[in-house]
Amino acid sequence: MIKFLHIYLPVPVILLGIVDVVALYLAIAGGLALSYAPETVFLSFFSDEFAPQKIAFILICSTSLFVIGAYSRTFLTDMKMALLAIIIAHFMTLAVLSITFYAFPDLQIWRSALIPGLLLSVVGVFLVHVIFDRIIGTRIFKRNLLVLGLGPLARKVADVAERSPYLTCVGFVPSGEAKIAAPDAEILREDRSLLELTKDYKIDEVVVAVEERRDRLETEQLLLCRLNGVQVSQHSSFIERQEGHVEIDGLYPSWMIFGPGFSSATPGQRTAKRAFDFVISLLLLGLTLPIMIATALAVRISGRGPIFYRQGRVGLNGADFTIWKFRSMAVEAETDGVARWASPDDARTTVVGRVLRRLRLDELPQLWNVLRGDMSFIGPRPERPDFVRQLVAQIPYYDCRHIVKPGISGWAQINFPYGATFEDAKEKLKYDLYYIKNYSLALDFVVLLQTLRVIIWPIKGTRQLAAETSESDAGHASEADPFPSSRR
Repeated sequence: MIKFLHIYLPVPVILLGIVDVVALYLAIAGGLALSYAPETVFLSFFSDEFAPQKIAFILICSTSLFVIGAYSRTFLTDMKMALLAIIIAHFMTLAVLSITFYAFPDLQIWRSALIPGLLLSVVGVFLVHVIFDRIIGTRIFKRNLLVLGLGPLARKVADVAERSPYLTCVGFVPSGEAKIAAPDAEILREDRSLLELTKDYKIDEVVVAVEERRDRLETEQLLLCRLNGVQVSQHSSFIERQEGHVEIDGLYPSWMIFGPGFSSATPGQRTAKRAFDFVISLLLLGLTLPIMIATALAVRISGRGPIFYRQGRVGLNGADFTIWKFRSMAVEAETDGVARWASPDDARTTVVGRVLRRLRLDELPQLWNVLRGDMSFIGPRPERPDFVRQLVAQIPYYDCRHIVKPGISGWAQINFPYGATFEDAKEKLKYDLYYIKNYSLALDFVVLLQTLRVIIWPIKGTRQLAAETSESDAGHASEADPFPSSRR
């Protein structure tokens, strides 16, 4: 895999993106040729008079494909979903191009060229993805994996590899664990060295997944494997790379201390992010003011109760702050003051509240929190103090999520489905730790783009599921809020 913008991208997916760009070029060049019929449209590439239009089309369409998730695992292995994603991405492209043409008339592509170009693009990109689907499972893209260890961690590594279309777990090598979780038929008990096994089975990577560091670890053999061109990885690094989260089980503090990343506390990082948050929140507050006024009127008309909902949450370095949202639940939702578990389609939500949540309009007042510096646009979702105390006591490393500011959206929200249990909180922490480890404005930009996908097309049942709002806004100043207390 190649790490780009702090996200691990499989090489086959990068190649797919490159081929898609070629297909997009041929599509828009074809549309221009059908409309204007100059022979140089295809041959000149980007040196003719239509070069700006071609570049704008390719950039906007390829970005739309990324935003809608066309390169995610779900859409790469399901061609019906892939076709739907490609069509939606092209509708997004048409909408963005229309705005672009209005702002920059010189980039305008006449409909006689744009519509054929879009149609050719849909067909061309889909054919590319169909061909990719046919060869994705072949040896061309497959990498053979060998797991050192037999315990639960080793089994987890194998499960992760099984979910990937690019990996094949060849087997497990014993390393002295007392507890065996690996299938007996897949344990390689041959009397051969680790290096010999890698050569015999054409292994590309060895993943070390032993339960205890005190166990016998083939250090010399691992070094020989590395020197002979075989990649050697710890289970934590492997799972982070493949799944986009940091595995907590079996995580050694030394991996966090000495490994790359976890530099979110540097003054430069925080200053740059604060400047970005301040400027963008100020701009968005001005642009969305008419929408917020209309939303406030809708909440007022929907029934009695306050327009806004506010509640204490835990922010940077564990400090409490007050979060603001538009009220989306009935005032009498929790008259007894007892916090209850929320659900994606909570019956306590008002009719207007359901619309606000679906469109994420209830989150707009949090721009004020961002402007004040309580929150950032991107970061872990803030929790209530009472729940934080419970989670810190039960989940290792949970307090680490408070070393960065909480956010309106975040890596966990775009990658994990709605959660309402402590186990869900633990799973979401894995994604929060990944974000903290790879903290950067580049990753924030990626999350912002993927948040658009969550709003436009919240597909339920996928690993990239959009999160529903789960706060309870039963009152105005001290509403009881079921855990989890925010949109995940």
